[in-house]
Amino acid sequence: MSQTNTIKRSTRTGFTVVETLISFVVLLSAATIVTQVTFWSLMERTRMETRMATLEWAANTLELARAVPWVDLSPQWAEKQKLPHDLLQRMNQPIAVVKIQTDSQRPNLKQIIVEVRWKLVNGAGEMPVVLSTYLATRGTS
Repeated sequence: MSQTNTIKRSTRTGFTVVETLISFVVLLSAATIVTQVTFWSLMERTRMETRMATLEWAANTLELARAVPWVDLSPQWAEKQKLPHDLLQRMNQPIAVVKIQTDSQRPNLKQIIVEVRWKLVNGAGEMPVVLSTYLATRGTS
């Protein structure tokens, strides 16, 4: 006597609980990665905007020094140069120093140095912004 084995196959279409859980975990992992990358990008953008604004202020300070009469470029003038209020609010513990240096071997030449340092939010030190230029007495022809 021959016996026929019939195998019942499920004709249901759809997802099992395991497949649903796996897809949920994958989706959650992708969402976490996207969130972290977005947060990092926003923090990096803010940091770079602050750095660019600092570079612009330093360059403007050097341009201002070019406009000042050479005899008026003194340490007193340098002490009056301060970071703008909006830039101070972006930075953590900012230090801005403008120095005017002269060389005894070259009395008609002054070096103007603009240096700005601040700390990052996580407490790590930021690379300083340092710009400098030399200015000489203007000839009277």
